[in-house]
Amino acid sequence: QQPNDSDLARRGRREAAMALDVIYRPFQDEDRDNVISVLLENYQLDYFHSICYDGDKLVRANRDHSHSLYVATLADGAFVGVTGAKFRVFFPQSYEMSLHMLGKRFQGQGLAKGLLGYCMTQSLNMPLTGVYGHCVTYHDVTQYEVAALGMVAAGVWPGRHLSNRTFLKALGRELRSPKLHSLVVAKAGSLGRPGPLHCPEAHGAFVRAVYGRLGFNLSLDNTVSKPAPALAALSQVEYWDNPQSVDLALFFSRIGPDLPGLVDAALASRRDIGWQTWSVFLNMACPYSIWAYEECRQRGFYFTGLHPLHGGREYLMLHREPPGGYIWEEMALTPDNQAITQYILARK
Repeated sequence: QQPNDSDLARRGRREAAMALDVIYRPFQDEDRDNVISVLLENYQLDYFHSICYDGDKLVRANRDHSHSLYVATLADGAFVGVTGAKFRVFFPQSYEMSLHMLGKRFQGQGLAKGLLGYCMTQSLNMPLTGVYGHCVTYHDVTQYEVAALGMVAAGVWPGRHLSNRTFLKALGRELRSPKLHSLVVAKAGSLGRPGPLHCPEAHGAFVRAVYGRLGFNLSLDNTVSKPAPALAALSQVEYWDNPQSVDLALFFSRIGPDLPGLVDAALASRRDIGWQTWSVFLNMACPYSIWAYEECRQRGFYFTGLHPLHGGREYLMLHREPPGGYIWEEMALTPDNQAITQYILARK
């Protein structure tokens, strides 16, 4: 079979990348202006996290390891790109692979995968339960990269950002759907062994398959247990409120009898805001997670997958859409990841 034009173009880019002498290394303070330049080149002033445009904050975050940055340069010092491993309180004992971008003249040559692989290796050398990422779904390039590096797709986190982004217009990807969605991917670390989990019977096969790809054969309990109001401890919940993206996420690391009231209050507090979305994360290590799942389903939430391997927190994700919903077919997904969205939509 003769190679087509696309095959030849990819081969040419790979050969060009192999000819480059690329150096992967930790971020240094003097890299900050180059990081911001690459950010502006790719996203203008419309990146999802405005803190990344502040060079002093980037330097401080790297120094205190709340956002460990890694860069790629050429031997002559030319700046190629940046990626990072970010700690978030909602996902303990794990790092998010974040801020992953190259200068435009270096894109399409396989260098992004090399840089991300370097960042993952550095992170997994630490005592973590796992690393994870939130891949964009307005293109599928990163999805192929992370899959090649052994990261497993575990679900979709819908509605994380508004879709009216300047950089999308520049890419010719203006979307009709009001919100952007993230594909959740994960890879186990040295401390990643989950214990027994409590999972709705309807999603048992999905949960086993995801953890199987992560390298674990789990014991799942589908018994519905309801917390006794007078005896059970109250919920332990953290809120990720992002007004800029009109998205509110509730992370239940411990589930108590007050969960329905907490979810109701979260819904009521944002009910009149246009395009508002809500996500609930239920720790399946808690014996009341199936009862909590059913309570959320009664309130218009639906299952969207897993967010696994966070230091004893094995999250089942649920989501409630804004009025009008989403245009799911606009998502750019690999065939394997399309199967996940098909599963979600079939069970909404």
